[in-house]
Amino acid sequence: MKLSHLTLLAPLACLFFNVNAQASDYSVGGTVGSQGVGVSLTKRSELNLMESDQLQWHLLLSGYSFDDADDVEVNQNDYKADMEAGSLQAGLNWYPSTNAYMKGLFLSAGTIYFDNKINGTTQGNKAINVGSVNLDSEQGVQLQTEIKHSSLAPYFGIGWGNRLNAESGFSFRAELGALVSLSKADVNVSLINHTNQVSDADLEKERNDIRDEQSRVKLFAQLDLGYQF
Repeated sequence: MKLSHLTLLAPLACLFFNVNAQASDYSVGGTVGSQGVGVSLTKRSELNLMESDQLQWHLLLSGYSFDDADDVEVNQNDYKADMEAGSLQAGLNWYPSTNAYMKGLFLSAGTIYFDNKINGTTQGNKAINVGSVNLDSEQGVQLQTEIKHSSLAPYFGIGWGNRLNAESGFSFRAELGALVSLSKADVNVSLINHTNQVSDADLEKERNDIRDEQSRVKLFAQLDLGYQF
């Protein structure tokens, strides 16, 4: 399923939150971070894990697109690349403390669906590594790589801010988390200007190394400025 299809769920999600918001606080906001620019929607849950804590349902839709981005690093090689990314994040934020100094602290967990694409080529005047082969800049060999990675990914995070209360107004939230994809990326690699310096086995090793790199645990960070109703 592509992210463009998932964007159709956003209006339905907004309707769900608004219908159930009657006596509960909720907020909408704009977000910027490692997953791009987006919009977020948060609703206070009536559930509690302990006395005086707060649980929030959180939904975030974000993405970015860059053409001819320089110094995009993939498996220790620098590329000039076109990049696209989109994600839909749904989860829970838990504020365990009401202490004056700690009430803004929250723990988060949920699931992210992301759809990322990278299509790039290394510079001809730079040294590159392909599999176990090192090629210097004078050889002029370039590596062309295309990555398509769509997957569900559980995430966990910690953050500060946007604890909902009865008062309306602007709110701020910052979050740092980690996610791990549940499926591997589709990767295609090819060489430009080469004269048998790289074997098929090394080219396949490079492809597999890139797939493994894309599947590692990834960190994300985001800042959110919202308005609480």
